[in-house]
Amino acid sequence: MAESATTTPTFAGIAGRTALVTGAAGGIGRAIVAALVVEGVRVLATDLNEAALESLRDSPAAREQVAVLAGDLSRLEEPERLVSHAVALYGGLDILVNNAGCIIRRDFREADTREWELMVSVNLRAAFFLAQRASLSMTSRGWGRIVNLTSQAGHTGGAADCPIYAITKGGLMTMTRALARALAPGGVTVNAIAPGIVMTEMISGTLSQEQVANLVNTIPVRRPSETTEIADAVVFLASQRAATITGHVLDINGGMVMR
Repeated sequence: MAESATTTPTFAGIAGRTALVTGAAGGIGRAIVAALVVEGVRVLATDLNEAALESLRDSPAAREQVAVLAGDLSRLEEPERLVSHAVALYGGLDILVNNAGCIIRRDFREADTREWELMVSVNLRAAFFLAQRASLSMTSRGWGRIVNLTSQAGHTGGAADCPIYAITKGGLMTMTRALARALAPGGVTVNAIAPGIVMTEMISGTLSQEQVANLVNTIPVRRPSETTEIADAVVFLASQRAATITGHVLDINGGMVMR
């Protein structure tokens, strides 16, 4: 996190709120944590990569507002542990950002049960039970925001080499709508963001430079989205200005998918 980042809240009206962000050590996760810190939110950041988590606290503002806890969302007990830690640390939980995700590129005909279980457990099951546990704290105080990071693959079925990933992301979109209906009476909104191509490790680490270039050529705006653009949308959906937006999937893909 940059030393020059300001901690003066802007438009969101969420200063003093608390958040749990999963997948916080990755490119999009880091940008989300930084954006929430700017708004004066106290964040519990979690990720499988414990060493990378510590670097989230490099700036003075982050050291005051960010706590870190390594976690493995493939484990059944992890949602309960993470939410309980956040509530114990901050006295409650206001914002949950289900950002963690994993992708294994494999042809449908070759996919196996291990890959299925891993992607379903991290991308879908963990998000559901994190939301379930977090919503207890949120509804007890009559206010909450849940933002799920899905993918345009959830709309389109994705690439031929990652069908399970697309299935989990489509499920996350349906889960967003289901939970939005269930939690609205308690003052909790549930929304999702579906990014297109964002130059994170998930893209650069699993695709060749030629594949990336070919993908970029299919984007009407002719460039990938920035991690900060995704993070700004998270802040908006968590803000007071989005109080009546719920059950919505916000596409941020440069026009690759238009609905």
